[in-house]
Amino acid sequence: MTNMQELYKNPVLYYIVLPLLALTWPAFMWFKYIPAVGEEREAWKGYVQDANSLIIEMLTLDPERLSYSDSKGPSVEFEYETAVDKVARSLRMDKQVEFRPSAKSKGKQSAEVSLNNINIIQCSQFLSTLQMHWDGLQCTRLSLTNKKTTKDRWDVTMSFIYYF
Repeated sequence: MTNMQELYKNPVLYYIVLPLLALTWPAFMWFKYIPAVGEEREAWKGYVQDANSLIIEMLTLDPERLSYSDSKGPSVEFEYETAVDKVARSLRMDKQVEFRPSAKSKGKQSAEVSLNNINIIQCSQFLSTLQMHWDGLQCTRLSLTNKKTTKDRWDVTMSFIYYF
């Protein structure tokens, strides 16, 4: 106990040890964290440049995407028949596309879309394109039925709900 009391009375503790401990935090920040933040910032600059080039490429390939997000008002109303037909034509799907609309309720509209004799890539492109263009659209059910006669041929049934 006397050693601790002597330690507190020793001026070396207050004039040398405590200031050195206080200086370790800024030194640690200067040598450890600031260079790491600079490296991380440079990495994010690369990510931003890559993202900008991808956005420019997407907009040059499909400039209509801007009009989808701008059409928030009542001038453009979502209709399953138009949306499904537009996406199927843009993907050059000459397959049979059917849809069965369900009843409209307050704030949402639902329908079922069937795609016959397509492959998995066409199915995923159709689904992602449809949901990318209309952000209020959610796929609630996806059913795949394999065609036994050929490889990678499916009958697909999707249920959608569009929230407006």
